[in-house]
Amino acid sequence: MKPFYLMIVNDESAFSKISKIPLIDSGLVALRILLGVIFVMSGVGKMLDVSGFISAVMRYGLLPSWLVVPFSSAVPLVELALGGMLVVGRWTSISSGLLAVTLLLFTGAELYAYLNGVFVASECGCFGKLLHRPTDKLSFMENGILILGLATIGFSSRLKTVREKTKEGDLR
Repeated sequence: MKPFYLMIVNDESAFSKISKIPLIDSGLVALRILLGVIFVMSGVGKMLDVSGFISAVMRYGLLPSWLVVPFSSAVPLVELALGGMLVVGRWTSISSGLLAVTLLLFTGAELYAYLNGVFVASECGCFGKLLHRPTDKLSFMENGILILGLATIGFSSRLKTVREKTKEGDLR
């Protein structure tokens, strides 16, 4: 038996063998769809309460005032588009990566606000009118779980693409 570190880099790695199990593939599909729905709902919630989201972005105090409205208008569209791509399974490695980076930036902004007491007990603006969430330790844990889920989807999607291209002999 090969050492574990050689199994990871080999074409027949442990992940490659495990991902051939239908239950694992089904779990990854379910996770991808769940995460996509979460971000679609986040985008829809912000679209239903644009003024509330603008207020939340202003409370963070991280953007110049002239950028708040364009940013607040673009974020729900980006979440809707990228979440939708996850739901339908298109460009999953790219969309999950972009959503993970976006969520990391939002989590950094929340952490900044939390540590500086900007609006600790107030609404974070994450889901607009659909769900009111304060910025607290639980929201940081939730964001961490979402980021790990997005990383899992992006990583597994990328490995699947590499594996398919390797079989076709078209690895670039």
